[in-house]
Amino acid sequence: MYETFNGQFVNNREGASERLDELIAFYKDCDLQIFREFAALLSKYHDSIVNSFRYVTASESGRYANKLRRLSNGPMESFNNIPSGYRTQSHGINDFEFTRNRILWSYRKDAPILAVPKSAAEVHNYTGKKRGAYKKGKH
Repeated sequence: MYETFNGQFVNNREGASERLDELIAFYKDCDLQIFREFAALLSKYHDSIVNSFRYVTASESGRYANKLRRLSNGPMESFNNIPSGYRTQSHGINDFEFTRNRILWSYRKDAPILAVPKSAAEVHNYTGKKRGAYKKGKH
């Protein structure tokens, strides 16, 4: 019932609020504990759930241009996840300027990056700890 409710009420927050109240009452009266707990969860986040029924027109070009979509913080969460991905891929490299520039280069189209560029020699001459000899195990 909740999944059906979640697909209805395009730009109708008042209708969504009324239907959500009905669902909460229905789930509270169920015999199963899990549904009563679900009703408590819906009650706790009632206002947030109702506010999620605000739709906006997608402004992107292409397949989904000018179509209604729900507001979501998904694009921002995706953007915020990028530095974590780069940190994971860096395998311990501690060069702040390099990491900063890599993030900016990946997301800026035309904006200049105001940092001091390094020469090719500086980039390729890593002065950190050298890797030890590779020892192959005998089988």
